[in-house]
Amino acid sequence: QWESASDECGQIQSRAAGNSYLVFFDFNKSSLTGEAKNIVKQAAADAKSGGVKGVHVVGHADRSGSASYNDKLSKRRALAVKKELVKD
Repeated sequence: QWESASDECGQIQSRAAGNSYLVFFDFNKSSLTGEAKNIVKQAAADAKSGGVKGVHVVGHADRSGSASYNDKLSKRRALAVKKELVKD
C-alpha cells in the first residue's frame, strides 16, 4: 500500500511490529541513494524476522513544484521503496 504527501522523504511502517523507517531522497529525485537502500534492506530484514504481514509505504515530495508534479514524484518514490523492499 502506498500514499503520497509533502516532504523530501519516504516512510516505511511495518504494521504489526510498529517500526518506522525514514528514507530520504535527493531533491527532485526518486532513485534510492546507497544509504536509503540500506535502510530499506534493514526494514525488510526486520519485517521478515518479526513475521510482519503488512508494510505501509508513504512517498513524500516538497512543495516547490505543482501539486500534480509532486503527487507523481511522491508515487515514484513510494514505488522505488516498494521495489527495493521486495527485491530479495
